[in-house]
Amino acid sequence: MVSKRSTPDLDRAAELLRDLPALWEHPGVTQEQRRDLAREVFDEVRIREGKLVAVKPRPDYAPLFAYSIWKENQEDGGDRSW
Repeated sequence: MVSKRSTPDLDRAAELLRDLPALWEHPGVTQEQRRDLAREVFDEVRIREGKLVAVKPRPDYAPLFAYSIWKENQEDGGDRSW
């Protein structure tokens, strides 16, 4: 269960995750910075035919991804518990 005190921090982290694709595509970001970002955040990245198909976040980041998905589900009116 997420405490009310940690929710704002988790909300900011979830927002950052939603902005990750825009950061990735930003013209000022170099290939080296993209590679470093991917190595920092993900244990595994799967690409098929030049398209991203799956990612496995590092353990430190996994709760943020789970919260982001849960938050998005809540905002869409879902009632699924994780």
